[in-house]
Amino acid sequence: MNSRTYLIYLNLIISSIFLFPISTQAKPKNITEGLYFGMGYGVSSTLCDLTINGVLTESMGNEFIYNYFQPGLTNGDYNLLGQTKDGFNAAVDVINDQDGENCKLKVY
Repeated sequence: MNSRTYLIYLNLIISSIFLFPISTQAKPKNITEGLYFGMGYGVSSTLCDLTINGVLTESMGNEFIYNYFQPGLTNGDYNLLGQTKDGFNAAVDVINDQDGENCKLKVY
């Protein structure tokens, strides 16, 4: 196997790890659920980054979480709210596992 073929296989393996996670907490069934899962994931990534780097305190992050994750976010659809919460918590788990950081924010 030449080096170019090796690099192609390596790229395929690495990209499949990021594109197809081994396990997630939520399994979105349609595009709307996927959108809300991604929204929670993005909010979590931002909040964790801000709290880890000292821009926000942990209590400010928790206050944001309390105010943000209300039924009005999804127009009263508790399934979509659950997808958003699962996306948030999945991102926290990835940040803590892969980056070795200690983001203590969680949505219950």
